[in-house]
Amino acid sequence: MTAETPSRPEGQDSGKSSFYAKTAKIYAREVKGRFATLRIYAVFALLGLYYGLPWLPWDGRQAVLFDLPARKFYIFGWVFWPQDFFYLAALLIVAALSLFFLLYCMKRYNMGQSNALIDAVYDPSLGVGYVFAINLVSTAVKLLVLLPSWPSLKAMDKDLLRAMAAFGAPLMIAGLAGMVNETADRVILKYLLPADVADAEIGIYGACYKLAVLITLFIQAFRMGAEPLLKAVIAAIIGGLGSLPGAVVGGLSLGVAEVFFRSWLPSDLQGLTDSFVFVVIAVLFVVRPQGLFNVQTAERV
Repeated sequence: MTAETPSRPEGQDSGKSSFYAKTAKIYAREVKGRFATLRIYAVFALLGLYYGLPWLPWDGRQAVLFDLPARKFYIFGWVFWPQDFFYLAALLIVAALSLFFLLYCMKRYNMGQSNALIDAVYDPSLGVGYVFAINLVSTAVKLLVLLPSWPSLKAMDKDLLRAMAAFGAPLMIAGLAGMVNETADRVILKYLLPADVADAEIGIYGACYKLAVLITLFIQAFRMGAEPLLKAVIAAIIGGLGSLPGAVVGGLSLGVAEVFFRSWLPSDLQGLTDSFVFVVIAVLFVVRPQGLFNVQTAERV
């Protein structure tokens, strides 16, 4: 039985025999989808910032200016000095350690691709405790950087220290009580939840708690800033602009209207109190746009 001789590819010299086919060309496939589109938009946005920020004016200078001779770094309205860069160093340390432990080590360990480095530095039983350890390392670095700038104990004013301690000790005790009140729920939850899910649920609860505190801060900032200013302007307009008695009466009228609607509306409509109040104010502005107290003003001629 004789073996068959492989046929020559077409177009090849008949005087030379070859057992290889022509190499097929490889083309990169076009990637489409949501994330590919987001990547393209991100590239355009970042490059636009990179090339556009030097031309953006801000307070008589560039919006982003690194003035190396003067050792000043301007980023919009902020001015950073070289001694402020330990904050950036702390952020970079947190980012680097988080990427190493949480993205590299944890991911490869869970995928079964561990190596000598991961086995030496990564302990899977620690879990989310690495977040605490990373923040501890960052705080320690900031402490070491700031330690030379601390004044010596001999240079401190002893009388001032005693006065500060007498003033701050009660506040510290009250603060400790508040901290216990804020964190006791996590300790209690560990014994109330099943042991196999307690740590994970407490971690999720703590993250949601931090987010809720952040949202509360934004809400309080609005209520303590924009909302009182808005109601003060409305009260002044109700009473009549330029009239002090009118502003007082307008503020009292606004408060009475809010109390009335809060007590009159059912519980499921309590969130619409401001809406009803603003409707009444809008009707008042239509009927009497000059306000309750009409202030006579001289016309400019």
